[in-house]
Amino acid sequence: MVLEDKTGHEKLAPRTANYVVIGKELYKKAASTGILMKCILRSEGIELLHEIHLGTCGNHTASGTLVGKAFRSGFYWPTVVANAKDLVQRCKGCQFFSKQQHLPAQAMRIIPPS
Repeated sequence: MVLEDKTGHEKLAPRTANYVVIGKELYKKAASTGILMKCILRSEGIELLHEIHLGTCGNHTASGTLVGKAFRSGFYWPTVVANAKDLVQRCKGCQFFSKQQHLPAQAMRIIPPS
């Protein structure tokens, strides 16, 4: 893509500053740590979220936790947050357990030291 005008380049430059191409692979630098995360296709990302959410060692976690685990695994795709929210909203197990009350039945009683 050739940018003819200077304004197009000025808009594109900040967006591309966090990306690096190594060999034939595209990586994104993490904002806080600078660690490189491999950019993957949306379909591969959805499979990764399913594996994290429902896999052998998976548990039915919230969407924010899923996104964090995907990033810590070293993968990135632009729609990860929306995909994780959609997965959790469609999961019957998550919806069942989210409706249950997670608070103790009564307030905690303090036992004075003897």
